[in-house]
Amino acid sequence: MGDLVIDGKQVRFIAAAQVTLGGEAIGEIELAADNTGEPTVLHSGSVSFYLIRRHGRPYLRVKDASAELLQTFEGIDRWPVDESWKVVATWELYKTPQKRSFPNVLGQATETEVAGEARFTHDGQEFALYPNSTSDDSWFWVFGDATNGMESYGAGRFLYTDGPDTNGHIVLDFNRSYNPPCVFTPYATCPLPS
Repeated sequence: MGDLVIDGKQVRFIAAAQVTLGGEAIGEIELAADNTGEPTVLHSGSVSFYLIRRHGRPYLRVKDASAELLQTFEGIDRWPVDESWKVVATWELYKTPQKRSFPNVLGQATETEVAGEARFTHDGQEFALYPNSTSDDSWFWVFGDATNGMESYGAGRFLYTDGPDTNGHIVLDFNRSYNPPCVFTPYATCPLPS
């Protein structure tokens, strides 16, 4: 398909075959990574690929729309929706942000400052979760529970939510949690619960 040229933080792709961006053939292009908001997604036949950055390092994420696993995918088992797992948590700010280490499936870890934690009670048991990342649009949570490795994926699940409302409440609807990409491929760089 072509070559990747890494020069400092810049990554360029030089096409050696028919590669397109938005349906238009390209020759050479600087790639925007996924952490910039809109990555540059290139296509060659059924294959699409784009630059991702993890721990400051560039990687190429490749997807094939005609991959056998995708063509034969029959869905996954899931639990029925249970309204008791839609909980309202209280957002509790720390006095000062705390550094948390978030591991991933590659054995790497990212240290991130976390401003607080979401606290809630379910079936008489207290829980506290802190987000892996926050933005104006959504908060990202990676969590594990007693079902990991038995009834659900061993490395936990993902959940996106809104941030806290003006009263400091966060709705954590665990019915909306989902399996990370590592369930389906060994080539994903999924974060793990910490």
